[in-house]
Parts: sequence; C-alpha cells; structure tokens
Amino acid sequence: MTETDRLAVLEEENRRLREINRVLIGRVEREMDPAASSAFSLFYNTVTVDSNVTHRTTTLTNLARRLMQEIGERKEAEKALLEAKAVAEQANESKTNFLAAISHDLRQPLHAARLFLAESAETTAPARGLALRSQIEFALDAMDDMLESLLDMSRMDAGSWRIDPETFAIGPLLARLIAEFQPEAVAAGLRLRHVATQAVVHTDRRLLERIVRNLIGNALRYTLTGGILVGARPRAGSLRIDVIDTGIGIPREQWQIIFQEFHQVAVPTRQHGKGLGLGLAIVDRASRLLGARLEIFSEPGRGSRFSVTVPRIEAAARLPTEVAPENTDAAALERRRVLLVEDDFATRAGISNLLRSWQCDVLEADGTEAALARIAHLGRGPDVIIADFQLHGTDCGTAAVRAVRMKCGRDVPALIVSGDQSAGLRTAAREAGAMFLVKPVPPSKLRATLNYLLSRSDAT
Repeated sequence: MTETDRLAVLEEENRRLREINRVLIGRVEREMDPAASSAFSLFYNTVTVDSNVTHRTTTLTNLARRLMQEIGERKEAEKALLEAKAVAEQANESKTNFLAAISHDLRQPLHAARLFLAESAETTAPARGLALRSQIEFALDAMDDMLESLLDMSRMDAGSWRIDPETFAIGPLLARLIAEFQPEAVAAGLRLRHVATQAVVHTDRRLLERIVRNLIGNALRYTLTGGILVGARPRAGSLRIDVIDTGIGIPREQWQIIFQEFHQVAVPTRQHGKGLGLGLAIVDRASRLLGARLEIFSEPGRGSRFSVTVPRIEAAARLPTEVAPENTDAAALERRRVLLVEDDFATRAGISNLLRSWQCDVLEADGTEAALARIAHLGRGPDVIIADFQLHGTDCGTAAVRAVRMKCGRDVPALIVSGDQSAGLRTAAREAGAMFLVKPVPPSKLRATLNYLLSRSDAT
C-alpha cells in the first residue's frame, strides 16, 4: 500500500470517528435535557421533585408549628383575659355589695345613736339615762368597728399594707387581747380565758393581732353560752394559735364561704346587727399576706376552732418575756397619775372625764412644753402617759414621751394614739418604746391597755 492509500484510509477513519463523536455528543446532550423522556430524564426529574417535596414539606411543617404556637399563645391570652374578666366581675360584685352594705349598715348605728341621744334629752330617770348611754356607746362602737374593717379591707386589697416581720413573745399579746375583750365577755355571761405561753414568734405583729382580735370577736358574737379559750400549740418550727368556742358551730358546707366578704351566718347572734361580715374575710386576707396557714374545724351545736399557724423561734433565741396584765377592771386605775397630752380641746376633755370616772389623777397638757411644765412642780412623775401623735406645729406625741421620760429619769409607760394608722406612725411609736392605738379608742380597750402598761411597769 502506497503512501497515498495509507493516508486515504486514515482520513476515512478520522471522518468516521468524528461522526461517531458527533452522534455521541448529540445523544448526551439530548439525555441531559430534562424535557426528554428517557431514563436519565426520569431519574433527574425524580430527584428534583423529591427535593422540592422535601423542601416544601419542611416549610409547611414549620408553618404548622408556628401556627400551633400562635394558637396556643392566643388560647393563653384568651384564658388570661377570661380570668381577668372574672376577677373584674367579682370585684364589681364586691363593690356593689360594699355600697349596699355601706348605705344600710353604716347608717343603722348612726341612726340608733341619734334616737338614743334624742331620748336621753327627754328623760330624767337616772337608770334610763345609764341604759341609753350604754346603747349609744354600743352603736358608736359598732360604727367604729365597721369603718376600721372597711379601711383594713381596702388597704389589703390595694396591696398597701406593708409587711413588717419582727420577733416577739406571743403571750403578752394574747393576754392584752383577753383583757380588751373581758368586759364584753363578762357582760354576755361568757367565760373568756387563755392558756399562758412562753412561745416567741417571728411575723408581722399588727397583722397577727388583727387576725386573733377578729377571731375572738367573732367567737364572742356567735357564742350564746359557755365560753372562749385562746391557746397556742408548738409545732416543728411553728406555733398554732387556736381560738376555741362553745358557740353555734358552722356546717361543713359553709366552711369556705364564711371567709367571703359580707357573708354572715344566718342565725341569731348575741350582737345582732353589729358588723358588715368582714371579720373572717380580713382574717383570710391577713393570713395570706403573712403566708400563715388558716384552719377551721366546726360542728353545729358544739362550737368551732379557728387556728392560724406562724413561724416560731426556738428556745435558744427567745426574747425576755413581758408581764401580762392581771387586773382588767377600772378599779385597778384608781389613784393612778395619768399625763394626757392632747391638743384638741374636745378630745382632751372627753378622755380626761373618762379617766376621772375611773378615779385617775389626770394631768392635762396640749403639747410637750406644757407637759413638762405640768410635771415640773410635782414630787413624782406620772404613772403613765397618753399622747396624741400629731400635736401643734412640728410637735408630736413621741417627742413629748421622750421629753417627759428624760425629765423623770425613768421609762414612764406610754401610749400613743392617732386617727392615722399608717405603718410609719406605728414604727415611730414602737421606736419610742410606746404602744399605739387608733382613734377613736373604745373605753374598754383604753382601760385594758392602761392596765397592761401599768402592770408591766409595776413588775419591773
């Protein structure tokens, strides 16, 4: 084969190879086309569709999850709105009941007092005059009790009652409350006593006193015969204070509703018509503010036991205990010298007359300087001081107490009184080493407090 023939064969092979290459490239290009119906195209489309489905499924899943979350949040918001609506409706109902109670119950004792005063102006019989005076005092005490209860409820519901825990002996507080209620119990023919205790607790003194006072008052109101016992039972790290009565008792189905405001047991009581039905409602709110456990056990016809449990301080950390009052009648105040510091003439005259009716030796003053002048020429200082907190100008009762004590050279027992019962005044009185009472002070409460202060001073 010549060189020319060999060249022609190579050129033909090269042409066929180029043709084959062209055909193969064309086929590959057609196979790569997604629109072509071939195995490769089907595989490519399957992979693409699966990827799209996966992506879209993930997107829908995320959207569904977000939707469910939004639905849950909306349900929670609707639930909160419904709860808020229920609270608002309950508050509105309480407000309606409150206005209804105010319009009727507060006017009742005021109207009664006016009638008794009108009758007293017409009568000349001494015995009837004494009876009318007692009825007027009862009506005014009822009105004062209602106003104090309403004020306490308002402060608790508004969250403005500041909790001020302190460590103190519970025995003297219980003894003072027993002394305060003793005249009322005697008048009703009931036995009121307490079991002495050396226990020391750590809680808010004012709230605990309000709780026990309301429980004793409630027991007296619903006990027709028998008596009331107040005691304290130590528990592990706590103290359970019990108020037990032999009263009418409460059916089990009413154990919860008696703590609702304006609720009163629908049975005859010894003090029919006195109060708004807020005593136990205040006990319930005060217990919750303290975080104290409130319990009730009662049986109709056999009496009731109300208990409140507060933190107790162990024996190693006890404070020196105070002496509890023993004499609770007016005779215990005879010939006692009382310094009365009051800048309001009518109030000073009223308290002075009351103290003199108890055979007290009363020294009157309208401020600190006058008080010092009154005792300057005496051979001895007063046995006890009663001072209004707010006096003329910048003068105040605590300043008068400190000045008189410095003049006498001893800690004269003192009582601060005020129409303002804010925590700041109570704290100021406590820092001055004085007791504090809110005006108007019922005579029985004033007498019991003075007896308590004097008995404690006599024991030191």
